[in-house]
Amino acid sequence: MLFEDKHLPEGLVLGLFRPEDAPGMVECYRNVYGDSFPVPEVYDAAAIIAHNSGDRRYTLVVRTPAGRVVGLAALHLVEQHRRVFEARQLMVAKDYRRRNLAKILNDANIGELPSIVGAGAVFSELVCNTPASQKLVAQHGLHPTGLELECLPAPEGPKVSLLYMYKIFRDVPQTLYLPERYAPFVEDCTACLGVERVFDSGLRPGGGPSVLAAEPVPIAGLLRLTVRRCGADFTRLIDEFSAEAPDRILQVQLDLADPAVPWATELLRQRGFFLGAYLPLWYGTDALMLQRLPREPVPAAVTLIPGAARRMLEQLLADKAGLPRRPA
Repeated sequence: MLFEDKHLPEGLVLGLFRPEDAPGMVECYRNVYGDSFPVPEVYDAAAIIAHNSGDRRYTLVVRTPAGRVVGLAALHLVEQHRRVFEARQLMVAKDYRRRNLAKILNDANIGELPSIVGAGAVFSELVCNTPASQKLVAQHGLHPTGLELECLPAPEGPKVSLLYMYKIFRDVPQTLYLPERYAPFVEDCTACLGVERVFDSGLRPGGGPSVLAAEPVPIAGLLRLTVRRCGADFTRLIDEFSAEAPDRILQVQLDLADPAVPWATELLRQRGFFLGAYLPLWYGTDALMLQRLPREPVPAAVTLIPGAARRMLEQLLADKAGLPRRPA
């Protein structure tokens, strides 16, 4: 690794994670979240060391002269072949805020670290109850590609939505089997990202089984289905998936390299799913995420930076409003 320590005012140092930082990271989480963070591993120093020991996670920390960790940010590898990373974990200890540390960490995590680790793409999922983190990320050329509506709990009022923002460093041109209704949405995204795609109308699924897996996401209170191939059993499997958790948010991530995606999208719309996100290189190939909510969303609770993100919310809501009427 070529990321060298950076010396900041007041004796603070920004650098890559070292095993001796693990207890300090635990205390930083406690400072910011108390004991309520929903992923237990962040309170386990041994687990933190293990997760940072390979090439799947790169964590930056800010240390005081005494070695206390007062801020951190990280890149997490989510797709090995194309080296797609998620930027997350940006936080600053409560007593060290108003020192510009969030911007310093974000600039290093998104502006410098991707080239050092050989990233093909970086994305982030940003809370929509405040535009602050969206503004920080947009400064580094990340563009909105979708919204997970009302998927995080809030202390009061509507749940918090998440905005996907992406930047592509090394692209692979692809043919996408895309429903015609979503072509303008994806074309807007690909133009902003500067990637080359060809669109095709696709076919009905052939024989053989579907290739898919259900994944609960406890932190977001949702159930996600990752679909690499739609087979002859897809209709039955979707009906089972839809019935499994009628009171939870459901997401389906479709591999756009599968010619059956346009057919599958219309089937999902008949069951109440609407547009969620375009996810470049998600499987190495691109993906399309559709979502279904157990309640009507509250658009006024979704706070977004001006421009493409707000237009995207309008497109998602219009798609939801145009869903076929479901039987009572």
